[in-house]
Parts: sequence; structure tokens; C-alpha cells
Amino acid sequence: MPPHECVQRKNVDDVTSKCDRVEKEIYVGREGRQPVLVRVDRCERIVNALTYVSTALLISVLIAAGSLLWQALIRSAAGK
Repeated sequence: MPPHECVQRKNVDDVTSKCDRVEKEIYVGREGRQPVLVRVDRCERIVNALTYVSTALLISVLIAAGSLLWQALIRSAAGK
């Protein structure tokens, strides 16, 4: 087996500059745009609101279905 040989294919400075650019976009923003963290926070608020609304709708549907079932049981018991 031949001895291991390390070869640098790309310069690390290129990767560092890309990381700095992405970090700036996340925390500071770029070209007059808001940072990504603010946009994610707004999306999170929207998702939370949708979750609350859908949960309320689900609970109301379950209550309505339960009351209809209860009324049907009472009617069938009274009719016997």
C-alpha cells in the first residue's frame, strides 16, 4: 500500500469568505434586505398563528361531532 499523501485542492480563504458572507446575511442582512433571522422569526409567528387557528377549528369540529353523536344516542334511547 502506498504511503498517504495530503493534497490541498482548494484554498481555505475562499471557503472563509463564503462563510463570512452567509453569516452576514443571517445576522446583518445584505443589499438593503432584512437579515434571515428576522424573516424566520416572522415565518415562525405566522406558523404559530396558523397552528392556533387550526387547533381551535379541530376542537370545535370534535365538540360538534360529539354533541351530534350524543343527541343521536339520546334520541335512540328515548325512542326504545
